[in-house]
Amino acid sequence: MLAPRLRERFHGSSSLTSLSLTACNNITSLPDSISGLTALTYLTLDRCTQLAGLPDSIGNLTQLIMLSLHGCLRLTRLPNSIGELTALATLDLSYCAALVGVPDSIGDLAALTTLELCYCDSLQRLPDSIGDLAALATLELCSCDSLEVLPTSIGNLAALATLVLRDCSSLHVLPDAIAQLTALTALDLGGCRSLQRLPASIWALQHLKALSLSFSRLTLLPEGVFTLASLTALNLCGCSRLTCLSEAIGELTALTALDLRYCHALTGLPDAIGNVHALTTLSLWCCSVLKALPESFSNLRALTDLDLHGCGALARLPDSIAQLTALQRINLGSCSSLHSIPDALVRVTQEGSIYAVVSAPCVLTSAPERAC
Repeated sequence: MLAPRLRERFHGSSSLTSLSLTACNNITSLPDSISGLTALTYLTLDRCTQLAGLPDSIGNLTQLIMLSLHGCLRLTRLPNSIGELTALATLDLSYCAALVGVPDSIGDLAALTTLELCYCDSLQRLPDSIGDLAALATLELCSCDSLEVLPTSIGNLAALATLVLRDCSSLHVLPDAIAQLTALTALDLGGCRSLQRLPASIWALQHLKALSLSFSRLTLLPEGVFTLASLTALNLCGCSRLTCLSEAIGELTALTALDLRYCHALTGLPDAIGNVHALTTLSLWCCSVLKALPESFSNLRALTDLDLHGCGALARLPDSIAQLTALQRINLGSCSSLHSIPDALVRVTQEGSIYAVVSAPCVLTSAPERAC
């Protein structure tokens, strides 16, 4: 319950605009009298760990812009009256571990731009009405372990720019309707271990700039990924079943960062990698069966950072690597099969143009002085 003294203070506080009850662990409910706070724009109830619900009268707070219930561990549901908060722009329900769903009335939140539902372990589904959130720009659902599917209505979110589904371990399929999210610039599917494939229609996301598929079980990327003309960052870290990249990667002319760390089955890179002229950062950390780099590497004239640490099967570097005129750092630590570095690379490293990291058990017989 709410302390009587605080309950009384809700009366006659109609001019109050901001109320924070963060970490008030004795609160189990809010009184109906909260509806009298008609000027309230910010309500923070973070870490009220005993709060089990909100009163129906919460819907009378029509000036409310931000409602945060972050870490309300016992909260299981929201009242239908939540849809009456027509000015609400931000709703944070992250770490509400007992929350099993959100009401259909959430679709009435016409001003909502940010909805955060991360670490809602019991959340099983989103209502179809989620597609009615015409202003929604950010939807975060990371680590919702019980969430298996998304409603097809998600394709109606015309303003959605950021969709985070990271570590939704039960999510096994994405609806084809995701291709309708033409405003989407960031899509995070990292750690979605039940996701076996991406919709072929992903090519339609032509404004997408950042795509993370880290620690997924994908064996191949759909060709549609390589037609994403605006893509600047591609994260494939920990894709342990990925054996190769398509030659079509050369079509990603805007790509500046490619993360291939811990791709333990990746045996090589396609020649077309040399066509990714905007690439500045390439990480191949612990790609343990990677045997060689293509000669086309010399075309990566914008590359500044190359990480080959732990590439235990890498026996040689192409001579053309010395032509990477923008290269500032190369990490060759624990490249146990690498016995030499091209003379030209040794020379520019000694001149100070490149900083090389070489550490045991790298068994080089020819190495730059600064690497030791």
